[in-house]
Amino acid sequence: YGYQPNRAGFINCPFHRGDRSASLKVYDKDFHCFGCGAHGDIFTFVMDMENCSFKEAFEILEGPMKDRALLQI
Repeated sequence: YGYQPNRAGFINCPFHRGDRSASLKVYDKDFHCFGCGAHGDIFTFVMDMENCSFKEAFEILEGPMKDRALLQI
């Protein structure tokens, strides 16, 4: 999605408007927005961004993983 976390690991939250400063903290395994309360893992992030089901989010994320697996063979 092109977001680049700052040194503290924050990005501007894509889930609410009016975010003048970065409020969404990206952790190793999940995220949390201190502005709107959005939180979850990578699947939740994709589901919210794409407005899709878990299965669809899994399939979206499967593409980059398939490419990575082919490179390792």
